[in-house]
Amino acid sequence: MTENFWISASDPERAAEWTRIFGENCAPITTPPAMQNVILPYLGETNVYFLDLNALTPAQFERVVDHSVARFHQDRDYVRQALRRDGMPIVARGTTIIVSEAPAAE
Repeated sequence: MTENFWISASDPERAAEWTRIFGENCAPITTPPAMQNVILPYLGETNVYFLDLNALTPAQFERVVDHSVARFHQDRDYVRQALRRDGMPIVARGTTIIVSEAPAAE
Protein backbone atom coordinates (compact mmCIF):
# COMPACT_ATOMS: atom_id res chain seq x y z
CA MET A 1 0.00 0.00 0.00
CA THR A 2 1.13 3.52 -0.71
CA GLU A 3 -0.05 6.63 1.07
CA ASN A 4 -1.64 9.69 -0.48
CA PHE A 5 -1.52 13.00 1.34
CA TRP A 6 -4.21 15.65 1.16
CA ILE A 7 -4.73 18.98 2.86
CA SER A 8 -8.07 20.38 4.00
CA ALA A 9 -8.92 23.98 4.95
CA SER A 10 -10.67 24.73 8.23
CA ASP A 11 -11.66 28.31 7.37
CA PRO A 12 -15.10 28.34 5.63
CA GLU A 13 -14.06 30.96 3.03
CA ARG A 14 -10.90 29.07 2.14
CA ALA A 15 -12.81 25.76 2.09
CA ALA A 16 -15.33 27.23 -0.38
CA GLU A 17 -12.47 28.47 -2.56
CA TRP A 18 -10.83 25.02 -2.56
CA THR A 19 -14.16 23.36 -3.35
CA ARG A 20 -14.51 25.65 -6.38
CA ILE A 21 -10.97 24.83 -7.55
CA PHE A 22 -10.64 21.13 -6.65
CA GLY A 23 -14.27 19.99 -6.45
CA GLU A 24 -13.98 19.34 -2.71
CA ASN A 25 -12.37 20.85 0.37
CA CYS A 26 -9.15 18.95 0.01
CA ALA A 27 -6.19 19.14 -2.30
CA PRO A 28 -3.33 16.72 -2.96
CA ILE A 29 0.04 17.70 -1.52
CA THR A 30 3.49 16.42 -2.30
CA THR A 31 4.71 13.28 -0.59
CA PRO A 32 5.96 13.13 2.05
CA PRO A 33 4.18 16.20 3.36
CA ALA A 34 7.14 18.19 4.64
CA MET A 35 6.22 21.62 5.92
CA GLN A 36 8.66 24.23 4.66
CA ASN A 37 9.34 27.75 5.85
CA VAL A 38 9.26 30.24 2.96
CA ILE A 39 8.80 33.97 2.40
CA LEU A 40 5.58 34.77 0.54
CA PRO A 41 4.44 38.16 -0.78
CA TYR A 42 1.87 39.78 1.53
CA LEU A 43 2.54 37.23 4.31
CA GLY A 44 6.27 37.28 4.89
CA GLU A 45 7.86 34.22 6.46
CA THR A 46 5.36 31.39 6.86
CA ASN A 47 5.04 27.60 6.85
CA VAL A 48 3.70 25.98 3.68
CA TYR A 49 3.02 22.63 2.07
CA PHE A 50 3.22 22.23 -1.71
CA LEU A 51 0.30 21.30 -3.93
CA ASP A 52 0.94 18.09 -5.88
CA LEU A 53 0.43 19.56 -9.35
CA ASN A 54 1.00 16.15 -10.96
CA ALA A 55 -2.06 14.76 -9.15
CA LEU A 56 -4.40 17.42 -10.55
CA THR A 57 -6.64 16.95 -13.54
CA PRO A 58 -6.04 19.38 -16.42
CA ALA A 59 -9.24 21.23 -15.44
CA GLN A 60 -8.12 21.54 -11.80
CA PHE A 61 -4.72 22.84 -12.92
CA GLU A 62 -6.41 25.49 -15.08
CA ARG A 63 -8.60 26.53 -12.12
CA VAL A 64 -5.42 26.88 -10.02
CA VAL A 65 -4.00 29.09 -12.80
CA ASP A 66 -7.25 31.13 -12.94
CA HIS A 67 -7.21 31.56 -9.15
CA SER A 68 -3.57 32.67 -9.12
CA VAL A 69 -4.06 35.09 -12.03
CA ALA A 70 -7.01 36.73 -10.26
CA ARG A 71 -5.43 36.79 -6.82
CA PHE A 72 -1.96 37.98 -7.76
CA HIS A 73 -2.79 40.01 -10.92
CA GLN A 74 -0.27 38.18 -13.07
CA ASP A 75 -0.23 37.12 -16.72
CA ARG A 76 -1.63 33.61 -17.40
CA ASP A 77 1.50 32.41 -19.22
CA TYR A 78 3.71 33.69 -16.42
CA VAL A 79 1.57 31.91 -13.80
CA ARG A 80 1.60 28.63 -15.74
CA GLN A 81 5.39 28.75 -16.10
CA ALA A 82 5.91 29.75 -12.46
CA LEU A 83 3.70 26.91 -11.23
CA ARG A 84 5.58 24.36 -13.31
CA ARG A 85 8.96 25.81 -12.29
CA ASP A 86 8.38 26.65 -8.60
CA GLY A 87 5.29 24.72 -7.53
CA MET A 88 2.28 26.04 -5.62
CA PRO A 89 2.74 26.73 -1.92
CA ILE A 90 -0.25 26.31 0.37
CA VAL A 91 -0.10 28.17 3.67
CA ALA A 92 -0.11 25.55 6.43
CA ARG A 93 -1.93 27.67 9.03
CA GLY A 94 -5.57 26.64 9.31
CA THR A 95 -5.20 23.30 7.53
CA THR A 96 -5.41 19.63 8.38
CA ILE A 97 -3.39 16.82 6.76
CA ILE A 98 -5.36 13.79 5.62
CA VAL A 99 -3.60 10.49 4.90
CA SER A 100 -5.27 7.81 2.81
CA GLU A 101 -3.93 4.51 1.62
CA ALA A 102 -4.10 3.63 -2.04
CA PRO A 103 -3.78 0.08 -3.32
CA ALA A 104 -0.33 -0.81 -4.59
CA ALA A 105 0.00 -1.00 -8.36
CA GLU A 106 -0.18 -4.52 -9.68
